[in-house]
Amino acid sequence: MMQLELIILLLLLNLMKVKEFPYIYFPSNTEGIEIEKMESIGGEKLYKVNFNEIKVDNSQLLGEAGEDGLLYQK
Repeated sequence: MMQLELIILLLLLNLMKVKEFPYIYFPSNTEGIEIEKMESIGGEKLYKVNFNEIKVDNSQLLGEAGEDGLLYQK
C-alpha cells in the first residue's frame, strides 16, 4: 500500500480581503493529522484528511504569497 509522505495544502482565506493564496507543506505524520481511506465506486484512491489543531510556521510556506500559479510550473 502506498504511503502518503507529504501534504501540500492551499489555504483559502477570507476571499474578500485576500487575493493571494498561500500553500503550506508538512509531513503526513504531523501531530493532529488523521488520514482515513474511503471507499470509491470506480476504484479511485480517496482519502479523508482531518486537521485537528496542527501547528505550522512560516518555514513551511511553499514559495511567496501571490506565486500560487507559478508553483505548478516548478
